[in-house]
Amino acid sequence: MGLSARCRATRGRRTTDGEAHLEGDRLTFRGDFRITVPFDSITAVRVKTGTLILECPDGRLALRIGPGAEKWAEKIRNPRSRIDKLGIKPGAKVTVLGLEDPKFEKDLRDRTSDISRRMRKDTESVFLGAQRTGDLARMDRCRANLAQHGALWVVYPRGRQDITRAEVMNAGKMAGLVDVKIVKFSESHTALKFVIPLAKRLNKS
Repeated sequence: MGLSARCRATRGRRTTDGEAHLEGDRLTFRGDFRITVPFDSITAVRVKTGTLILECPDGRLALRIGPGAEKWAEKIRNPRSRIDKLGIKPGAKVTVLGLEDPKFEKDLRDRTSDISRRMRKDTESVFLGAQRTGDLARMDRCRANLAQHGALWVVYPRGRQDITRAEVMNAGKMAGLVDVKIVKFSESHTALKFVIPLAKRLNKS
């Protein structure tokens, strides 16, 4: 979950009040000027009397956040990994279908060795790559093989008209699942998390 705060920002000779957001791997500020700062572009982070100070290649950004400034600094210094955001625990039983992402697979194998490219019963986490709406038909089979408390992540392209978030959500609903979380999977893809509704889990159906 991200952080938000009303604050005063100073960049160069400009100072303005506005709203700062810390989400995923970047900080954004919206006021009389707007700026987005990816974490990996920040060269130094420090806090001085409630002011978060970020050193960036194009200059310094100071945000007067107040007592919570240190918490913001800690999140910037130690961002959660993609695997953590996706909730993969050590030794988890994972299935990956129709998804080709070498970096993701490497990070996944660093977390668990129980990974398959074929559907298996009682899988804790299923990652289904969907490049087009037709791929969403596989969600029914994924749901049938999920562990009762498992998660199905549908990974689909961002900003495309041939497969939209609304279509992914509707396909999940038709498969008897409920969407509970969305994560930025990469610069080009989004991951939407589905789970079996609690009532159906309790009934084992």
